[in-house]
Amino acid sequence: KKFEQLADDVRQTLGRRNVLISQRVSYDYTNEIAKAHDDVELVAYPQIETGSNIEKPFIISSKKGAEFITRNNQAIFYGNVKGVFAKQTDAYNEENTFYGNKLVVDLTSANAEDKAGMSANISHIAVTGPGVRLESARTLGDSSRRRPLLQPGKKLSHIRLKSKQIDYDKTTGDIIATGKGQIEYANENQ
Repeated sequence: KKFEQLADDVRQTLGRRNVLISQRVSYDYTNEIAKAHDDVELVAYPQIETGSNIEKPFIISSKKGAEFITRNNQAIFYGNVKGVFAKQTDAYNEENTFYGNKLVVDLTSANAEDKAGMSANISHIAVTGPGVRLESARTLGDSSRRRPLLQPGKKLSHIRLKSKQIDYDKTTGDIIATGKGQIEYANENQ
């Protein structure tokens, strides 16, 4: 089952643990590479700073498996890859979705106090094609209920970026598109 299809009590039991869902997993001890075969879904909870809004998990799915290279602290997903990262604030909700044929995720090590939850942060993402795109949609958050004429969930903006490769660096917050591409932007006034 996909993570969203798991029963609520199962998800509650899992808590904020990172979860790998696959039909079959194998591990090569010599090269320190774990392989998840066929349909794969990784649910990873980002480390959050004290006082910040709680973020939903980052969910990556692929159709042709994934490799987890322990030595490099890296995960590589293959075939019809999709990565979804949602963020909520009082003012807006944002959903960012990466699409491509291959997605490489560089992870940072977990903090000592976070080891119990097995949390790790994504430091860099590279998505390669064909069919690479990033879509980012923002809708009004719950604080809009306090203002008449504003409806929570109303779309504020939608950005679609297509290119040969897209890189995301979490430290700087930069998204870099490489190669021939196209960008589309729509906001509430258009």
